[in-house]
Amino acid sequence: MAARSYATVYRILGVPLEYDRKRLRTALISIFALSGTKHIRIHSLAPNYTLSRPSQVATVTFENDPSVLLSGKREGPFALPSEDSSGDSDDEDALDRAKITLDTRFEGLTPLRSFSDEDDHQVE
Repeated sequence: MAARSYATVYRILGVPLEYDRKRLRTALISIFALSGTKHIRIHSLAPNYTLSRPSQVATVTFENDPSVLLSGKREGPFALPSEDSSGDSDDEDALDRAKITLDTRFEGLTPLRSFSDEDDHQVE
């Protein structure tokens, strides 16, 4: 029986509240210079109540880990693309943009689901 390989699951911290799965996927494609959406699977996207600023947390896998993650910069921070789609950005602009952080340790609470009614959030 052949050995089964598993993809690394990354937790992404600092996803802005206004991001949905599609926008996050587009941002990840831009950040990691990926060729298309089929290479990313977003498993969860939910509010993160453990950080000082309101944000979301996501869990994702890549078909193949992006080269920047394999070259040693495994956590970030990584600046999110600006709303300006012209591609003209400089280093100062990158300093002002929101940043995400990837990790694989999953220390602390990692929400995996969002509920429309806060009363539905329960801890067992």
